[in-house]
Amino acid sequence: MFNVKSDENGNISCKFNRNMIKNKVLYDEIKETIQQFWGKFSLLSILFNIVASKNKKYSNDNCSIHLIDFLHAITAINVMSKGISTQTYYQHGSSGMLFELKKGNIPESELDNLIRSEKVLCQLLTQTYSDIKFVEYEITRIDDRYIEYTLMLDKMIAGKVRRISIDEESFGTNQLLQVLAPLISSLNGMTVFIDEIDTGIHDILCRNIIDAIRENITGQLIITTHNTALLKYLDPCEAYIIDIDCVGNKEAVCLSQFGLQKTHNPSDMYMSGKFGGVPIMDPIDTDMVIEAINMTNEEMSINRNEVMKLLEEQNEKISEDDYNEE
Repeated sequence: MFNVKSDENGNISCKFNRNMIKNKVLYDEIKETIQQFWGKFSLLSILFNIVASKNKKYSNDNCSIHLIDFLHAITAINVMSKGISTQTYYQHGSSGMLFELKKGNIPESELDNLIRSEKVLCQLLTQTYSDIKFVEYEITRIDDRYIEYTLMLDKMIAGKVRRISIDEESFGTNQLLQVLAPLISSLNGMTVFIDEIDTGIHDILCRNIIDAIRENITGQLIITTHNTALLKYLDPCEAYIIDIDCVGNKEAVCLSQFGLQKTHNPSDMYMSGKFGGVPIMDPIDTDMVIEAINMTNEEMSINRNEVMKLLEEQNEKISEDDYNEE
């Protein structure tokens, strides 16, 4: 369908199957855009932005319908992953829900999404937590176009129902709100990936949520988790173990390959290493850890000298490389 490559001088050559891009003007535009942005953006992002910038009739007339269908399928995928210190949710499709459920600013045209989100959250949170009695958004007009919203909870605390902001709620409740939007997307025909769905969420709560939605998923839900208790409740054909061999090769192994019976306990079998995918580690020698903590000044000096010598060698190498470049 396509071939894009660069030579040793960085010159880009690209070829496309003419059945994929039928119009020569559009074909030349794509090739020119690749020349400009190759290495900055992926081929799919370049194609998507060019096709999306055209009107629907022009795109359908001049591109393969299979390419259009494929790009639409890609945009129906939601991915939620955790970075080093932040959590990012890339939502390309629409589930009729707010992008950010906790608080934010939206144009007034999205008021229907806010109302729908409020009703959904009120149902979900009051059924999930016995101490949450009611949920609604507190809204404030910013200007003639935008409104600001904050999720408020009526919660039983010390014998009295008190109204608190979502910012005052526990990490677990906030984490649950982070995963609810993509979970609801899977009920609306979308493909959803959630990394570490159980972070900060109680095992029983995580299981109950998945049990509640699984029969109504019209898209596809793919999650990673360290909650081994879920293995007891998932069908073996739905669960995969990621196994890593001694040289770092990874393989996703489906539990259905192990011939499990109803009397088996998949969680216990996993923990005992029957399926692979469990950490392989040497016993931790705490005596050596304590010894490292209590290093003497003489030992620290020896190690410090070794580190300084290494840094000096690196500085010399950097200086030498800079001279050679000049």
